[in-house]
Amino acid sequence: MRIKRFNESIENDLRVIKDYFASFSEDLEDICGAHFNKVNDNLFEVVIRFTGEMTSQISDETKLTKLDHWIDMNEVDNKILKELRASMQMLVSDDMLEEFKLTKHTWGYTIEIHTQIKGEVTDWCYVNDNNITYDKNRLKKMIFDKFEVEVESSHMGEEYDKHGDRYLEFEITFKNKIKGEVVKQIKDFILNTEIEVDGDLAKVFTSSWGLWNYKETEEIKNLYFEIDSGIVYDVN
Repeated sequence: MRIKRFNESIENDLRVIKDYFASFSEDLEDICGAHFNKVNDNLFEVVIRFTGEMTSQISDETKLTKLDHWIDMNEVDNKILKELRASMQMLVSDDMLEEFKLTKHTWGYTIEIHTQIKGEVTDWCYVNDNNITYDKNRLKKMIFDKFEVEVESSHMGEEYDKHGDRYLEFEITFKNKIKGEVVKQIKDFILNTEIEVDGDLAKVFTSSWGLWNYKETEEIKNLYFEIDSGIVYDVN
C-alpha cells in the first residue's frame, strides 16, 4: 500500500527524501557519504559515494594485493546495497514519487528522483557549470498545457556530424504525428527557451531540424535541436 501524505508543501519533498536516505549519513558515514541536490521542485538527485574507490582492472602481478581491497570494497558495497534497498522501498511507497532512475558507478550510486508535479510549471531546463540538465516530466506538462500535444519521450545526448565533430543534441518524440503548424509552434517555444547562465538569461538551443519545407499539412513525429556548445559543454 502506498503511503499517502496530504497537505504537505513542495518544499517538504526534499526533506522527506533526506529522511528516507538518512541512514547513509547517520549509520554508514564511515564507509560512504550521501549528497542531495534539488534541481527544481520536482527533480532531485541523491549521490551515494564510497569513501574508497575500487580499481577496475589489475594487469600487473605485483598489484595482486589489490584483490584484498576488492574483497573489502565488495563487503562495503553489500552493506550499502542493503541500506539502499530499504531506502528505495520507502521511496517507492510514497505517493509523491512519479518515477526514479537508479545508476551504479565504480564509486557509488546516483538516484534521480522525479516527484509529482504540483501547480503551474514555468521552467524545465537548467545549466550548471557548463552542464545542461532538464526535467522531462515538467517539459511534458508544459507542452501539453500550451499545445495539447503529448510527448512520448525526450533525450539529451552527445552526437557526431559527418566530419566526426562532436555536438550536443536534444530530441523530442511525440506520441502521435503532429501537424506542421503545431510542430512549428513547439519548435519556436523550445528555441526561445531562456535559461539562467552565470546570472544572465541565455538561449542554449541554437537550431532545429525535423520540420523540412514547413507546410501546415505536414505531419511530424520527431524534432531535434542542437545545444550551444559555447554555453554548454556536457549533458547530465
